[in-house]
Amino acid sequence: VVRLLKSNPFALPQIARFAFTTTKLVLQIHNAVNEGTWQKIMKWEGTDQIRLVRFEGRPRDLSPLAFFYSKILRMYPAPFDRHDWYVGQSSSGAGNDENSSVPTQRYVIDYYMFDQSDPDLPPLTHIDVRPALDGPRGFLMRGQQLLKEAFPGISGYLKRMQEQQSTETRQRDNASPSGK
Repeated sequence: VVRLLKSNPFALPQIARFAFTTTKLVLQIHNAVNEGTWQKIMKWEGTDQIRLVRFEGRPRDLSPLAFFYSKILRMYPAPFDRHDWYVGQSSSGAGNDENSSVPTQRYVIDYYMFDQSDPDLPPLTHIDVRPALDGPRGFLMRGQQLLKEAFPGISGYLKRMQEQQSTETRQRDNASPSGK
């Protein structure tokens, strides 16, 4: 770049335009990856009424699952990045700071990149999002997901039964006379 500028002082606008375009593209990719991550977390939580409490970038740390896939089974390359996102329930007036009593759930996120067979195509990105196994809630969420994937018919039936019970409870509560 310095050599180019010395030989052609009029090259600076082209370099600036290239840098701006590149930065803009990188930001668009970064935002799309973050949005994809957030969508997966909302799916785990079963609601969009959540908020990001904090996050930690941990690019040098392999999660246990990433270690297993990349070092033991050698199925995938090591992830190019890892984050831990801490998510809490959104609520008006309560739980709006890190030290509140509203519980947070840590999510482990591994970001993978896979080359495609056609070198002219961009690499594929895979985002692996899952609740951390820090406590009972993380174990419960992961167990429920395993059952949903292993027995989709049963989990669909149970979900419909739960929704039906919730509807009946709401109808019963709305029909009961006030004051009881």
